[in-house]
Amino acid sequence: MVVNININYRYPATMGDQLAIATSVKSISHRSAVMHQRVVLDGSDTVVAEADVTFVAFDGKQNKAVPLEGSLKELLQAMQDQ
Repeated sequence: MVVNININYRYPATMGDQLAIATSVKSISHRSAVMHQRVVLDGSDTVVAEADVTFVAFDGKQNKAVPLEGSLKELLQAMQDQ
């Protein structure tokens, strides 16, 4: 579940533009993680936008965020910036 998005728009994308989006995990804590996304015009270095998206794992039955652990945490760690 997304709990916060911080986005910086750097360059206007228009109808018909091809975009490339790179996603990595910026940080991981006990109950949340932050993914960084970078949007560029495909085939160029022109940055359209950059965003940090904070999310939690959410248990609908318990109606609360749950710890990031096990295979989910391992997957996120594999995507983390070095």
